[in-house]
Formats: sequence, structure tokens, C-alpha cells
Amino acid sequence: MAWRSILNGNAAYDIPDFRKEEEKVKYENDTASPFPDENYNTDIPCSSRPHTPTAEDLAAAEEVWKNLDYLYN
Repeated sequence: MAWRSILNGNAAYDIPDFRKEEEKVKYENDTASPFPDENYNTDIPCSSRPHTPTAEDLAAAEEVWKNLDYLYN
């Protein structure tokens, strides 16, 4: 909720009590994530100042990830 608040100009959000089943149900299909999938797609920005990587940025990152054995298989 805090991240959504930041992305929406610091809008106030009610914090759900996930101990209550009726609160959990409201969010059970919420799969938004700032983390990129194997195609570098995200549901929501990973920063309040989004950056779109260039082809060169991705190539450099993939080289680092390859060296760290971090690439998606």
C-alpha cells in the first residue's frame, strides 16, 4: 500500500488487516509487482522516477547477470 501511495502522489490508503479473511479476499487477485519478469515487463514502476533501460543498459545488465549466474533459465 505504501508503494501505491507513493506512485499516486502520496495518496492515503487504508491498511488492510490481513488477519481478517474478508480483508484478504479484497486483495487475493492483486499481483502487481515492481519486479521485472523474464521479458523485463513490470506491472507497476520500480521507482517513483521510472527509467526505461536502453538496449545498451540491458546488454550491460545481462553481462553482469551472466557473470553472477543470475539469468533466467
